[in-house]
Amino acid sequence: MAGIGFLIMVFPANMLVASGGAIKVAAWWLAFSYLLQTFGELLLSPVGLSSMTKLAPRRFVGQMMGIWFLAASVGNLIAGLVGGSVDPEKLEQTPKLFTWTSIALFGSAIVLGLLAIPISKMMKEVKDEAPDAVEPAEHLFSSIV
Repeated sequence: MAGIGFLIMVFPANMLVASGGAIKVAAWWLAFSYLLQTFGELLLSPVGLSSMTKLAPRRFVGQMMGIWFLAASVGNLIAGLVGGSVDPEKLEQTPKLFTWTSIALFGSAIVLGLLAIPISKMMKEVKDEAPDAVEPAEHLFSSIV
């Protein structure tokens, strides 16, 4: 969804370049792009976090969650470096930047889609149980009474 969001931004960027920066494009292009990226994150984050906690050995769950968020921060760092290298005085760079960002995201989606096959096989072996440390509320109250 992020790839589609960046691909959508190619069109207003091309309109802006074609006009030489003389026109203003509608803000809904950016809003729709952000909407797609946000929906994509909302779909990915809960599933990914759940997979990390279920597939990691119990003693490494906290570390694996840290690695999940570390990966997100590295992605944000790379995005900042790429975005920071864009010269705002050279508008003709923006369509190319959005196009290559879309290609990179679609390529990443293909790789992650292929990784879904072995991950789903691993998930079949995982029991869907609550952790031992969590006790039902009835047990807590019965020990008090």
